[in-house]
Amino acid sequence: MLQWLTVSDYKKAEPEIKKALNWLRSKGLHECKEERSDLNAYVMLWLSESPYLTIEVNSSLLPFLKDDADLLFVMIQGMAQYQLKHPKEEDALKIHKAGLEYLAQVVKQSRKYLHKKSVKPLLKAARKKQLDNYIQEYWK
Repeated sequence: MLQWLTVSDYKKAEPEIKKALNWLRSKGLHECKEERSDLNAYVMLWLSESPYLTIEVNSSLLPFLKDDADLLFVMIQGMAQYQLKHPKEEDALKIHKAGLEYLAQVVKQSRKYLHKKSVKPLLKAARKKQLDNYIQEYWK
């Protein structure tokens, strides 16, 4: 269903959204471009209209957005996936960390980004399991 009218409609669509978020996480940004584009649109539409899920991104954690604005969608998807799994979580740092983990996983699978200087600090922090330090450095 692409038209959600009630909270119940959104809840019924949640399993499909979760499945889509898992798929998007498992593929690089340049794999299966058509499927990725379709799922991205579906997920982002659902997220933008959801009456019970709000994503608030601290963009200071994403200094690479000037070069790669598409990564914002990936970050939002990661944060959404975490919030759907942990609906009572309100700690912005935990939610952002989950979004960064998701983002790093997708970027690692996308050859285009592996050699970009702007994402190297994120990838290094994720690889070394030091995202808390990364967040402390960039959080404003």
